[in-house]
Amino acid sequence: MTTAAIICEYNPFHRGHERQLCRIRQDFGTDTRILAVMSGNYVQRGTPALLDKFSRAEAAVRCGVNLVLSLPFPFSVSGADYFAKYAVSLIDRLGIADALSFGCETDAPDMLVALARLQNTPQYEDALQRQLSLHGAEARSFAEAREAAIRSLLPQAAADLIRSPNNILAVSYLRAIDAASSRLRPHFVLRNVPHNTEDIADGYASASCIRRLVAEGKPDEAFAAMPAPSADILSACLESGRVAASDTALSAIVLSSLRLHGVGDNCFECAPNLRHRLLAAAEKAASYHDLIRRSVSASHPEARVRRAVLHAVFGTTNDSMQTPPAYTQVLAMDEVGRGMLKEIKKHGRTEILTKPADADKLSPEAANQAAREAVADALYPCFFPSGKVPGDAFLRMSPFCL
Repeated sequence: MTTAAIICEYNPFHRGHERQLCRIRQDFGTDTRILAVMSGNYVQRGTPALLDKFSRAEAAVRCGVNLVLSLPFPFSVSGADYFAKYAVSLIDRLGIADALSFGCETDAPDMLVALARLQNTPQYEDALQRQLSLHGAEARSFAEAREAAIRSLLPQAAADLIRSPNNILAVSYLRAIDAASSRLRPHFVLRNVPHNTEDIADGYASASCIRRLVAEGKPDEAFAAMPAPSADILSACLESGRVAASDTALSAIVLSSLRLHGVGDNCFECAPNLRHRLLAAAEKAASYHDLIRRSVSASHPEARVRRAVLHAVFGTTNDSMQTPPAYTQVLAMDEVGRGMLKEIKKHGRTEILTKPADADKLSPEAANQAAREAVADALYPCFFPSGKVPGDAFLRMSPFCL
């Protein structure tokens, strides 16, 4: 029996995610067990997740995932290479997964493998540094330098592939597997909808499209692109005001934090020049979105700026990110997932937090990481427009069991 892992956000869970589950069981067998390592209440794009981690995990299990474990904050809010490294490390130490399934936007996965291997070589690093030094850090973006470095070593077609965020993340997963000598076998799923498409096509839509429809007050259109269990959970969260959609709260929290406490010298993913841009922008910005607009530059794309802002708010340092996730939290499972969890506890090499109240039983390193996530989780309800969710709501929840 195969156990396939997925690194995901499910922000929210939609028909494309359901399609991936079907493809996994089509390729590996109907009895394939599926483990999802999912971002918690904050996601890689540097924002609070639309729905809380327990609601998103419940949707995943109701739609076919067997076990959902968390990729804790702040590891879930990091650039593609860090994100992949931390998640692959966690999956490896769980000790039960045979394959890692992920989406891509090319029908030539061998070229993605070649790209990953190239980017793990000194030859590539030398070419990348040459490209970055040609124009100076402010004049050329990292993405442009990376593409030029790859183009100097591989055919143009290979360089073209990394213009897609999904291919970039796929290559990062492959790099992480290769660098860690992981036993995980890559499983490619060709996406049928680009990650940032703004329209629903044949019942499919990207997560960003669904989030936009929710923000525009068009939930029925969003539901049409989601499996029924996931749509029902989103509907219930909307009715109870448990949707992180308060730009007013985001602006107040971020601008207050930056103006009161600044940005630490050792802030993770925040180079000195970006730190100075954020501090200058915070003095003048009228809102969170204005802050981001003022801080973006050629070498600091929007997603990186958003991540840096979150790390500044929560005090994430470079030192705190030197150790990979030392624990994971159980978010949801079905009966098959219960058996998987027993195997992990017996054979795995990572600590498992079943209930937040048990955090005091963790090792010192894991407890420190859990404490950082607890602070982030305590702030998360502030982003709900209802104002009715207590700050400790996600510090008291138990996993969803189907």
